[in-house]
Amino acid sequence: MLYVLIKCTLNNIFIIVMNNKNKIVFLKTSGNLGFVGSKRKSPHAAEVLGKRICFDILKKKVNRVEVILKSPFDKVVKSVLKGLRASKNLRLFRIKERITLAHNGCRVRKARRV
Repeated sequence: MLYVLIKCTLNNIFIIVMNNKNKIVFLKTSGNLGFVGSKRKSPHAAEVLGKRICFDILKKKVNRVEVILKSPFDKVVKSVLKGLRASKNLRLFRIKERITLAHNGCRVRKARRV
C-alpha cells in the first residue's frame, strides 16, 4: 500500500507518494505539469494532477492507497480526490486529515497606549 500526501500552498499543489517505510516513490506538483501563475492552484490543475498521479500509481501495480491531507479540505483538494478516482482499479483505502496547528497560540494583543 502507498500513502498519498496532498499539500496545497498559496500558489501550488504538491502530491507526494510514499511507501510503507516513508521513502518517497515520486513527487509531482501542478507546476511540473506546465501550469504557470495563478493556474497552478486552480481546481482544473488539481484534477489533472490527481489523474496523472492515479495512472503513475497504477503503473507501480498498486491498487490501494491511503490519502493524507496536509491542508484544509476545499475545492482544490476535492478536485485532487476526484482526479485520483479517475480509474476504477485504484481504491482510496482511507482519507486522513493531518493539519498542523500553530504551537504558540494566538498572538497577544498590543498594549494600549493612553
